[in-house]
Amino acid sequence: MMRLLIAPLMLTLSLAACAPAQTQSPAARPAAMAALPSNPDALFMMAVSMTNHFEIESSQAALTKSSRADVREYAQRMITEHTNAERQLAQMAAARNVPLPGQPGPDQRLKIMYASQLSGPNFDAVYLANQIVGHESAVALLQSEIGAGRDPQAVAMARQMLPIIQDHLAHARRLAGTGNPQ
Repeated sequence: MMRLLIAPLMLTLSLAACAPAQTQSPAARPAAMAALPSNPDALFMMAVSMTNHFEIESSQAALTKSSRADVREYAQRMITEHTNAERQLAQMAAARNVPLPGQPGPDQRLKIMYASQLSGPNFDAVYLANQIVGHESAVALLQSEIGAGRDPQAVAMARQMLPIIQDHLAHARRLAGTGNPQ
């Protein structure tokens, strides 16, 4: 139920945030928008970094807010594995002068804020729903890089990460009781 209420809000906020940029001339767009690289591999690295930070920060909240030991164990796994992935990504990005955001994206920060207001079973339901949606998006992002990336090292990293992220997704689905572990 909570997921059904949050999804339209997220869509509305996302669309509202995008609307001004669509009507502004390139010179009037915010500096942050202008600073985004046009290289798809660099954008991939930035998106993966935001995803890693979302997983780390939302899972840190789960360590104290979750009522379930299995969810807290999953959260610790997310913190450990996404921290390691971020370290590897940071090395690759630094070698290419790609600036990483160092935090989740705005939509991801909103999800963390909303979930952090909850506790116990309500938190668990929202946290796991966010994990499922986040990992589904991450799988799609990695598959896109594998299929269309031009930087051999970025493509190799995507190939290495894909089965790990698919496993995270399957694990979150099992914890949420949604079946369909794929």
